[in-house]
Amino acid sequence: MNNPRAPIPPKSSLDRDPHVTAWEEEESLHPRAPPRNTGRSLRDWAVLGAGVLLVVYVISFLVFGASGPRESSGFTFGQSLVAIVPIQGEISSASSASSVGYQEIIDQLEQADADPSVSVILLDIDSGGGSVVASKQIVAKIRSVKKPVVSWIGELGASGAYYAAAASDHIVADSDSITGSIGVISLQPNVEQLLEKLGISMIDISSGPLKGAGSPFDEFTDEEKQLFQVLVNQAFEGFVSDVKAFRGDKLDQLKFSEVLDGRILSGKQALEIGLIDQTGTREEALLKAAELGGINGKPGTVSYVKDTFSLSELFFSAGASFGEGLKSGINKSAKADAGLSAK
Repeated sequence: MNNPRAPIPPKSSLDRDPHVTAWEEEESLHPRAPPRNTGRSLRDWAVLGAGVLLVVYVISFLVFGASGPRESSGFTFGQSLVAIVPIQGEISSASSASSVGYQEIIDQLEQADADPSVSVILLDIDSGGGSVVASKQIVAKIRSVKKPVVSWIGELGASGAYYAAAASDHIVADSDSITGSIGVISLQPNVEQLLEKLGISMIDISSGPLKGAGSPFDEFTDEEKQLFQVLVNQAFEGFVSDVKAFRGDKLDQLKFSEVLDGRILSGKQALEIGLIDQTGTREEALLKAAELGGINGKPGTVSYVKDTFSLSELFFSAGASFGEGLKSGINKSAKADAGLSAK
């Protein structure tokens, strides 16, 4: 009877299969134990990762709100904040290196009004105005905001920028700031003489005598000047009417009528007329905003930042990376696990 524990005698070189190597023969005689089950499959890790991301997102949403990219200063959890909305540069229909588009300001006002952590809005103004229509869009949005709005005029807050400030609930300006300039202007360039020196002439074919009104290639006629004057007067009347309505009894009507020639004013002069509520620093404007917003002490602030890193971008990037990693892992394991397929 053979002893099952007896060692297997080595094969002679004559008994070995020449097509089987010594390593393959050793593997057949002493097969390796199958790998131990670690207890977690790829699907388990996928579910766990997704759960972690969801929990982090929910916590971040509750802490920061859904108001988009923002920068906070002096923030304490649960504290009411002052939202800072800058109006800086020329007010225009679209933003550029030297101008600010009205839609950008409107978007920030809407974010501040919807942000539950914000109690009041401070307009940080440094602008000489700009487009009539663009300024009116901002004014309309300020008037529709449900939260108190305070304006601070630093270096400059004139024309359309003052128009926006007048729409707010309280105006603070530096005593030496430049403000006022209540008026409307239309500038029409004329290059007719330059073209004559260059030997260039323009041929005007139009459907009517006023179709080309405002063309830089011809001298203005009296009829064309009258046409543009009517448009300017209409915009001016609307500007003056709104300032009177916004400032109400605060405005000295007699002194106000004297400065409707478009002149600029210092903050100190504007206060005497009633165009602003007080002179002061930005810090004083911030404290006034806190007062109107029912905030005790020095308030924390928040500003809404455009085109910068944001929490939503973080989760979008993390989600994309997680998805790519999951897809790659599934593809690699599809052959080993007949119960999981990927498309």
